[in-house]
Amino acid sequence: MATEAQCDACGETNAPGSSFCLFCGAYLGWDQPGAGPSAAPSSAQPSPAPAPAPAPAPVPPKPDPPAPSAPTASLPPVAPSPPGPTRSPQSSGAPPANACPSCGHANDAGRRFCARCGYTLVQAAAPTTAGPVRQQGSSGWWPWGNPEERAARRAYRRSLPPLYRWRRVLVALLLLGLAVALVAFLQGNPVEWGKQRYYDIIDKKVLVSDVSLFVEPGDQQTSDLTDDDPSTFWGMPWPSGTPATDSCTATEQRLRIEWPDAVRVRGLEVAPGRRAQDKARDLSPRPKTLLVWWEGAGGRLVCQSVPVPDDPAALDVDLDTEVEVDRMWVSIGDVYPAKNATEERPVVLRALELLRRP
Repeated sequence: MATEAQCDACGETNAPGSSFCLFCGAYLGWDQPGAGPSAAPSSAQPSPAPAPAPAPAPVPPKPDPPAPSAPTASLPPVAPSPPGPTRSPQSSGAPPANACPSCGHANDAGRRFCARCGYTLVQAAAPTTAGPVRQQGSSGWWPWGNPEERAARRAYRRSLPPLYRWRRVLVALLLLGLAVALVAFLQGNPVEWGKQRYYDIIDKKVLVSDVSLFVEPGDQQTSDLTDDDPSTFWGMPWPSGTPATDSCTATEQRLRIEWPDAVRVRGLEVAPGRRAQDKARDLSPRPKTLLVWWEGAGGRLVCQSVPVPDDPAALDVDLDTEVEVDRMWVSIGDVYPAKNATEERPVVLRALELLRRP
């Protein structure tokens, strides 16, 4: 009675008659005479295949190398080779269960290696590596694509020394301090500079306070444009046929506006012409352009022509002196003509206010 063969390579016990270890594939025939692979059968009398043993579905056979397209007439004699795995001829019927794809030997169910030729019947599963698994479709550089990656990053950052963990915050604070120092050097007050930039974004404006108006020539003071009374106004004579002008020095009459503290003027609030319910509105010319000038940098006069829509409501007109000033002049450059006028009427302004940033 045949005895079980013990593998010298892995120490596992194999079934009697096994030529190769079914656990590691080592050759067992060196210690078991006659248990190795049998000699190749002759072509005249093929040995019958062993009876099939019940087993799971056959493993797909490994494809053989392609055979030559045309057989040769005669082959030279083959020298005898040392014992090794040989292929057993397959019967014309279905292959036996769990047949070896290499030699056709029927193996018991559960074997990983062929008992005759040592062919690997069951491929070992690919080893799995520990670590976070990247989600399908997540980007390699996007740190928020995988929860496991985020947790690994947090754990890695917590393992670093405090200097390395806070260096980004320290660099950001350093850059912020340098920016504040630069603004303080250039502007003098970084807080006020920041507030002004915020007001520029939201375009917030307020009225210039303590404004005084004088009619030139004559320096006659008037408050009709700042008294919040829509029935009062300032009128400037505009005879029929008076040409339009964009020259601030060519006007015969003008308003001089003064205030105690120099500010940068950012706009005008104008109520042009008479009130909408006043029947004389269309019978009088209405302001079409205002000529505004002031003393700019270096004491030079800056003149700007400001268009005014033909609307009886109070309007905000864009204007920017770009420098801080404490006085400016306003006059009429052009008018919308009167309709069906039977007499000469002055061009009228009901209100005129200056706007600045808070």
